[in-house]
Amino acid sequence: MNYWNNCYSTNWSYYCDCYAGFSGIDCGYGPLCKDSHICENGGTCKHIGDNAVTCICPAGFKGSKCEISEYDEITGNCVIYLA
Repeated sequence: MNYWNNCYSTNWSYYCDCYAGFSGIDCGYGPLCKDSHICENGGTCKHIGDNAVTCICPAGFKGSKCEISEYDEITGNCVIYLA
């Protein structure tokens, strides 16, 4: 689902005219993302459907809301991952 009217390219990037209530380079930040508590641990909310959002998690986190740490224990330079 797209939330833009028209997109334009320049030499090094692009930009889009977003529908009302949407913003961001690909117009993925929509009204459902206004609640700052949707994504945890620095995750970025992205509007993906009429009534749906997803969280883009930073490195080291996973889960639908970036609520799960991938790092259980850090010892020196060694990182232990638990599955």
